[in-house]
Amino acid sequence: MGGEPPAASCGTSGGGCGSGGCGSGATSAIPKLVQLESRVAATKPHIAATDTRDGSRLTPAPMFVGTRAYPQGLIIGLDVGSTTVKFVVVDPITDEILVKDYQRHETRQPEKCIEMLLAIQARFPDVPTHAFRVFVTGSGGATIGARIGAKFVQEVNAVSLAVERLYPDAQSVVELGGQDAKIIVFVTDEATGRKKKSPSMNDKCAGGTGAVIDKVTAKLGIASTELCNMGYTGLKL
Repeated sequence: MGGEPPAASCGTSGGGCGSGGCGSGATSAIPKLVQLESRVAATKPHIAATDTRDGSRLTPAPMFVGTRAYPQGLIIGLDVGSTTVKFVVVDPITDEILVKDYQRHETRQPEKCIEMLLAIQARFPDVPTHAFRVFVTGSGGATIGARIGAKFVQEVNAVSLAVERLYPDAQSVVELGGQDAKIIVFVTDEATGRKKKSPSMNDKCAGGTGAVIDKVTAKLGIASTELCNMGYTGLKL
């Protein structure tokens, strides 16, 4: 009563925290863990965040201003998927795709995104950063988009918008991703004449998706560049 509180204990007599107790073994591991975290943090690329997902501003973003060559600026579409990163740069006035790329990220999504954004910057040296508008989608899009000031669009919505714009007569879309598969069926409402979307996603099993196709080609020793030229006509599996 009134004295110093008893020292914290991890268990009863001789126990707690495993057979070795909470002695010097656990204490000595802490500096090693801190050193490991410091090394990992030092190897991570720095991405200056502009807006967080809750809408709070970390650093002020410059106001959007077009250029003489591109009065409405340029639009970057960035798809950060589970196995690849894709981008297109589009002139919003003509809808022309000025440049595009598609690369595997080898589990390094942020690094590949930085590499691609730097490539875009080098491709358009006369277009300042504030003349780009960036829209991002894909499984890693929300996290990375928040750090580059991009607008996140859910991937089913992104596919639907693109198909309705570019292929208005399409009735269905099947999209095979790296870890999931999506199908979108378009049905015209007879009362209004508007198209309704009925999406379905297989996100519980990777069967038939890009990751499985990669595994099959690796086991068979078939290059991915050759696989697209192979068919099943006349073959029984």
